[in-house]
Amino acid sequence: MTVIQAVTGFMAGFIIHRTGRYLPLIYLGMALTTLAFSLFTLLSDKSTIPAIIGLELLGGLGVGLVFQPPLIALQSYGLFGFIRSCSTSVSIVIGGVVFQNEMQSRQDMLQRLLPGKVAKDFSGQSAAANVALIQSLSHREAQIVKAAYSQSLSRMWILYACFAAAGLLMSFGIQNQTLRTELVDETSGSTASQS
Repeated sequence: MTVIQAVTGFMAGFIIHRTGRYLPLIYLGMALTTLAFSLFTLLSDKSTIPAIIGLELLGGLGVGLVFQPPLIALQSYGLFGFIRSCSTSVSIVIGGVVFQNEMQSRQDMLQRLLPGKVAKDFSGQSAAANVALIQSLSHREAQIVKAAYSQSLSRMWILYACFAAAGLLMSFGIQNQTLRTELVDETSGSTASQS
């Protein structure tokens, strides 16, 4: 996903440099991100690797398209960078809380189907930290835990799909600005072509 984000971000920057248009890329990127995050909710512990890779590529394409255009289009990059960093941090915390709460809501089921210590290892507070322990479980126990993880992650992706949809709606409020290709000396007002 990260590689496709980088490649797509590079291509988006190139397209913006050539055409001077960034809004269509933002709209397309937010739409693809919303679609990918919505489709992530369909993933389960039985999903195939090609299906997972395909959805990750779609998500990477969408996120890559919306990563570069705002950097080019926004004049106030310092504020934008601050907002992006804060939003990322808050999103990680909220997503983690949703995941923990969902795993906690499955605790009764895990306690009925698994030995006490195993069920406790995968309770809400410790579920994210104990992913590696799944490998040490029997096949039956691992399937039960993977199903709980998959259902909990699905709820988290619903949240992220809603965030992406809100971003898509907000992107329609971005005003189109003409991107200049010449350098302007603010002190003298003279214009020079950019090389």
